Amino acid sequence: NDPIDTTVTIEIKDSEGKEAFKKVIQTGEETSYGFPQFAIPGKWKLKASSSGLSLEETLSVSEVVKAEVILENDVITITNMGNLDYKKPIDIKLNGPEDSIITKNPSLEPGKSTKIYLADEVKAGSYNVEVSYDDKKDLYKNVIVAEKKVPKTLPFLALLIAIVLIILSYIIIKLRRKDRDRKSLDRLEGRKRLKELKEVKKEKKVGEDKKERGGGLFRMFD
Repeated sequence: NDPIDTTVTIEIKDSEGKEAFKKVIQTGEETSYGFPQFAIPGKWKLKASSSGLSLEETLSVSEVVKAEVILENDVITITNMGNLDYKKPIDIKLNGPEDSIITKNPSLEPGKSTKIYLADEVKAGSYNVEVSYDDKKDLYKNVIVAEKKVPKTLPFLALLIAIVLIILSYIIIKLRRKDRDRKSLDRLEGRKRLKELKEVKKEKKVGEDKKERGGGLFRMFD
């Protein structure tokens, strides 16, 4: 029998139901699909359909918990090489001018990295460093840990804070001076008003006295 010459649709969905691969090929044609490094673990679905017919298969993707640890100069880089979040402890043992045991508990999504700066953990000098993770132990000898660097942002931040404090002090002084000036002005206005009231009262009294004297003069001729 001659093979049927038609098209076949190949679909692959991950364990969350998201489409990971889809391709239309001819019957007899070969195709391939490589699972990504950080493929979500669980049951994946493979579906082949053609001319109204379909065939489904289940593919299992295993869970992978794996870290890659690299020490370069005095910086340790931890990368999650698995397909699950990496939350296992990393133990770092340092022997040198300052013996120390450091435990870090990273929380890394697949493919993500974090760095540990040994200069932030111990004083400068030459150290033997042992890193324990995933039932492994990596030993590095004569690792030179540099002096801890002062972040470049600190001097700028200190200068910024100083400028803000100076501006605030200036504003407070101006407000206090303005308040004193306002109070002085209020006192002057009060004195002026009081003086005016006294003048008005005095003029009123003089007027009443004149009126009273005038009234008495007319009574003498009654």
